[in-house]
Amino acid sequence: LLFDVPRPSALVQIGKNEGFAMVAPALPGGLYADDDIARTVSLAKPLAEALASLHSLRPSVLQRTGVPDYSVDECRQHIHAEIDEAAESGVIPPSLYNRWEGILDDVNLWRFTPRVVHGALSAECLWLKPGKVCAISDFSRAHVGDPAEDLAWVVSIATDEFLDAFIDAYAKARRLDDTSALIERSAFMGEIALVRWLLHGMHAHDQEIIEDARGLLRELADALDETAAEASDQAPKPGPDDADPDQANQPTERVDMNQLTERVDMNEVFGR
Repeated sequence: LLFDVPRPSALVQIGKNEGFAMVAPALPGGLYADDDIARTVSLAKPLAEALASLHSLRPSVLQRTGVPDYSVDECRQHIHAEIDEAAESGVIPPSLYNRWEGILDDVNLWRFTPRVVHGALSAECLWLKPGKVCAISDFSRAHVGDPAEDLAWVVSIATDEFLDAFIDAYAKARRLDDTSALIERSAFMGEIALVRWLLHGMHAHDQEIIEDARGLLRELADALDETAAEASDQAPKPGPDDADPDQANQPTERVDMNQLTERVDMNEVFGR
């Protein structure tokens, strides 16, 4: 790996019946906020290379520890189940549900080799110095699965300049010729983070989180509808023989999730 990780030194008992706390040396570097990371384009390359080094680990490194090990189909089924559970609440806009179903059914997007994944990446996990990723912490949700899960947070907060530099460095580090499907899945995972935020509220019976997630999902649907309408207005009008029956299923442009969720702690959303 190109970064340090927490290295357990000891276990300390907490009280008589409260279990133990793991003690580790302090990690190098410091924590940045989402906005600080997104504005610091010089971090795009080191962050991309750090995540690429994680995603390039042999899956057997984790598989022999007994952590979850998901196939491609299991990754899709898990997301499908989350969407269906959330849809039962009646707060998922139909346009979002149909969009997500289309993405899950697009087999071209779901051709990847499961890799080692952090699973809860956010700014609170990254220990940084100018131009350097010193360490990554909180591997409690590490598993073998879709690397797009880790890139979702990056895609959600990144400016266009940051994302271009990040994708270029990540592709070179992993020797990927085409990252289009990976990035589209990552943007999709960013949207699904809002579903997970809703489910967290439902499971915790927290009406404030439920209402917050409901509002974010409505705003996301409106933003996607607006983006699709703008793209339709700018596209050349097809003739009667040029109509594309699959046009409704074509991917839309990336929505600025950071702007959409500026009133929410995205570290908490992605940590879910």
